[in-house]
Amino acid sequence: MKKVFQKPIKKQIMLLFLPVVIAAVLIIGLFAYFFETNNIKKNASFLTQSMVSQISILLNDKMMTAFTQMINLSGSPAVNTLLLSESSSEEDFSSLMTCYSSMEEIYRNYDQMIDSLYFCNNRGIEVKYFVSDVPKHIGLSLTQWMKKYNTSPHGVYWLNDHRDDVFQTTTPHKVISVFRIIGSPQSASSGIILFNLNSSYFSGILDNVHVSENGYMMLISRDGTLQSAAMQNRYCLTLSAVEKLKEHFGSSGSTVLRSVTNQRMIVTYQSIEANGWIVAAVMPESDLLSSAGEFKYILLVLMLALTLLVIFLSNLLAKSISKPIEYLSDQVIKFDNGDMNVSFQVDAGNEIGVLAHGLSYLKIAVTELLAQVRREQEQKTKMQLLALQEQIKPHFLYNTIGSIRQLVNMKNNHMASDMCVELARFYRLGISGGKEIVTVREELEHVASYLEIQKMRYGDDFEYVIDVKEELLSIQILKLSLQPLVENAIYHGIKTKDSIGMILVSGEKQEDRVILTVYDDGVGMDSEKLEDLRSTLKLPPEVNHTKYFGLRNVNTRLRLYFGEQSGIVFESVQGVYTQASIVIPLAGSGEGE
Repeated sequence: MKKVFQKPIKKQIMLLFLPVVIAAVLIIGLFAYFFETNNIKKNASFLTQSMVSQISILLNDKMMTAFTQMINLSGSPAVNTLLLSESSSEEDFSSLMTCYSSMEEIYRNYDQMIDSLYFCNNRGIEVKYFVSDVPKHIGLSLTQWMKKYNTSPHGVYWLNDHRDDVFQTTTPHKVISVFRIIGSPQSASSGIILFNLNSSYFSGILDNVHVSENGYMMLISRDGTLQSAAMQNRYCLTLSAVEKLKEHFGSSGSTVLRSVTNQRMIVTYQSIEANGWIVAAVMPESDLLSSAGEFKYILLVLMLALTLLVIFLSNLLAKSISKPIEYLSDQVIKFDNGDMNVSFQVDAGNEIGVLAHGLSYLKIAVTELLAQVRREQEQKTKMQLLALQEQIKPHFLYNTIGSIRQLVNMKNNHMASDMCVELARFYRLGISGGKEIVTVREELEHVASYLEIQKMRYGDDFEYVIDVKEELLSIQILKLSLQPLVENAIYHGIKTKDSIGMILVSGEKQEDRVILTVYDDGVGMDSEKLEDLRSTLKLPPEVNHTKYFGLRNVNTRLRLYFGEQSGIVFESVQGVYTQASIVIPLAGSGEGE
């Protein structure tokens, strides 16, 4: 909220007022949508549950009819006579014909539902009724069936949609079977009576049920499933989902499972009394919500229209309030960026007009004050630069004259003369026509002249190398900035070293800055002294501190001209080396005098 109140007034109004109104519109829209969706789900669930209940009653009636007919036939006198091992041939024939007639009558009464009927016993007697096609083989192994199906206390079994192996035809067909096994492998008399029901008849019932656009019906048992032809592969339940659904045998309800394409499928189920199978209506959740699509689009259009109207009115209100304030704000920004010709005139007689009048007078006062401060600052900077440079020039001159005097006293007039020549050359380069800013090339010539003078003084105590890339020689630098670093390397690094020292002056460009380095392999500094030097260089110019006077002067002059990003950076290891680097930003090094 703090950031919001720091924004322009127009944006504040938009950011504070608009979100509240839009949020209210969205909340109302969402509540309306979810309320409507919830009602659709409830209604759809109720209708689906009612539909599944009706289908389960219908299927239960059909299956119970087949079951009753099978039980009645299995308990008929004809079947019982055929099962008796001591019955005569005449009795067997009469019973066989009676059994066949009963099968024929059952088939005529339920020909659409019943596919075939079959009876056999352990004496090899078979009674079969099959009219759909010419079978190439009819029969089963009673012993194998009795071994396989031996778990029902009443010997009654149901098999869901499967290939008919009892009545084998040229073209395989599928059936739903209900059968009863009479006796056991150890019984003197045993047999099986089997009714094959048309799978197509029951799938037709399932096909006639319209669940949803992509929904379908399923008939599920422990040994398999039968689904309507309306099922699309992408909406088929996974095997794990079907197995989970089988856990609900004997109950009814609704659950959410996943399809093979990982879509949410709403499954409403109910069990059949005849065999405990489950009748299930399966529909994608997207179908359930599709009926809310029209309402959703109407709601979105209304919400969008209301939101646009709110935005338009808010913008109109904010603009009328903030326009004169924005104008004054823009003028203040221009004035702050240095544009002294801005105007604060506003045609308003309210508080904004008073504010504009005050800003006009304030501009006049600030302009005069800035001009005065600028004049004073320029004068102060110029005096600081002159004072600092004047402090450096005598420092080197005294030392050099002392060296010449020493040579004269030693009767080494020739070297004293050469030193005078180099001193004259040094000051000729140092004066540089009165310029304060010179190129790196000129400053290196100045340093080379200084090093030659010092080699005359100290003989073979040190060697030096100047290695700066050609591309850096034209870059501008403050005059007399490298020489104090070289002087420091000689007096505090090489002079107290027992062996011959080396001074290396180098330079490189790193991204947006130039680094000129003076390296010596002298005695170096310990960490305490190095930290003291670094902290002293950070002191402001007005602090009167005599320690590291020459280095402070160079560092201060660099910062005054090139800014706070420039200055001297020291690195040192005691007994190994000392390295002083001048850092100059490229933007500053190209400014000229």
